[in-house]
Amino acid sequence: MQQTGLASNTAYKPCRKQIYGSSQSNRLKCVQTVRTADVFLSRLHPLTKDADIIDCVIDVKGDLHVQNVACNQLSSRYADLYSSVHVAIQVDASDFAKAIDLFMSAQSWPYGVFVRSYFKPKDGGE
Repeated sequence: MQQTGLASNTAYKPCRKQIYGSSQSNRLKCVQTVRTADVFLSRLHPLTKDADIIDCVIDVKGDLHVQNVACNQLSSRYADLYSSVHVAIQVDASDFAKAIDLFMSAQSWPYGVFVRSYFKPKDGGE
């Protein structure tokens, strides 16, 4: 019986570990890379303002350096009962995993607020 696919004696080239500089005495500067943590919030009171959400993000962030926070109101099926918001939180790329863990936790948001990852529509609209 023959095996299909790759042969068992095929040698793979080992991947080299990526190296990032950490010297503080050098005059070279690197480009600051920013990533956006996209969070979907729902079941908010209909009168909730963007400033309230931004204040909540700033209260929760702790020592995390947040570059910018933007809120986009989304259309809700029952706008008089609740509102939904896309919150885009820009952080340094090195802190992105920490930001996702922080802003996707239940302890970061008020009681009863529904929190999920936000996925942008493929057609480019909000």
